[in-house]
Amino acid sequence: MKRKSSPFVWTIIFLVLLSGFIAREASAEKVAVLKSADIAAYNQALAGFAKEIGSIGTDTYNIEDSPTGGKDIIDKIKQTKPSAILAVGKKATEIANTEIPDIPIVFCMVIEPEKLGLKGNNIAGVGMEVSPEKQISNFKSALPSLKSIGVVYNPENSSQRVKEGRGACQRLGIKFAEITVSAPKEVPDAFRGLVGLVDAIWLLPDTTVLTKASFSFILKTAMEEKIPLLGFSESLVKGGALMSFAVDYRSVGELAGSLVKKILAGTAPGTLALASPGGEFAVNLNIADFLGIKIAEEIKRKAKVID
Repeated sequence: MKRKSSPFVWTIIFLVLLSGFIAREASAEKVAVLKSADIAAYNQALAGFAKEIGSIGTDTYNIEDSPTGGKDIIDKIKQTKPSAILAVGKKATEIANTEIPDIPIVFCMVIEPEKLGLKGNNIAGVGMEVSPEKQISNFKSALPSLKSIGVVYNPENSSQRVKEGRGACQRLGIKFAEITVSAPKEVPDAFRGLVGLVDAIWLLPDTTVLTKASFSFILKTAMEEKIPLLGFSESLVKGGALMSFAVDYRSVGELAGSLVKKILAGTAPGTLALASPGGEFAVNLNIADFLGIKIAEEIKRKAKVID
């Protein structure tokens, strides 16, 4: 005589099968990673991204490897229908944003993304700049005697950055001097106007102010007057600036991973604000010695030291 299975047994079996189905569905989530190129900075960002997303699967595509300029890759992504796309670099971001409107996109490693119009219900991303607030507060921590900062800028390029920097200085008790220019030829007189007024000069990624010729003049003037230059990239520090607090590429990738996880959990991409990455110090010890500035050991330990 056959024994009938109790409703309780069938309930357990159903729950086990359901949990297995849910697990398979969760593990099926994939992110298409679309790279503009295979360069070290992008790969550092992708290392941070991989760390952040953990076991979520990825398929990686490099536009440089595409014989059709990325068309074949876009076709493949459309066919495989990943849960989200990570676009790394300007070219990858523009292609994904133009060609794939129905899959959530997170972009990163894009300079000045606001100029590309990267806004909409289907896209979110990570900025490429450390905020002025973070920059100036870290400069102050590295240079405790810093009492005043000066900046030269074109309002058409940098008004928002300067506004944020001005506010940061007010909160930190640092005097803030600013001179505006509208053309590169005005830069030398503007920088001379800061001499004697400030303890340091804050350099911005302003294309009117920082040209190859103007940086040579700025550096020469700063060395003659023994005024430290506070920059936004390691390359400026290698070129003669005292220090920079600039974007940490792994931090960019980690933030991109965090945005992807939020989207996969149900958050609409268009509701996510542009994320601001963390930064890291670079310090030129030769310049510090020349200027008579002592850099604390704590800063040296966490900085990229150039000497």
